[in-house]
Amino acid sequence: YEGPRADSLYAADQRLRQLADSVRTTAESLNTTLDELHENWKGSSSEWMADAALRYLDWLSKHSRQILRTARVIESLVLA
Repeated sequence: YEGPRADSLYAADQRLRQLADSVRTTAESLNTTLDELHENWKGSSSEWMADAALRYLDWLSKHSRQILRTARVIESLVLA
């Protein structure tokens, strides 16, 4: 028996990178949608919605970066 090896860590790294890419793509799509809405929707309700969506967009962006950082740490463990 050679031990568990790094296969599961490698798989986790790959899945986290896929998740980070998916979250980043979602954030980009939301940003595009907000830009389009900003051009066409005026008034206080649009401002409230935009404020809430921007907070969510900020969270998504931070979350994507954190996922990618975690994947890089796992990758460094695999390569060690």
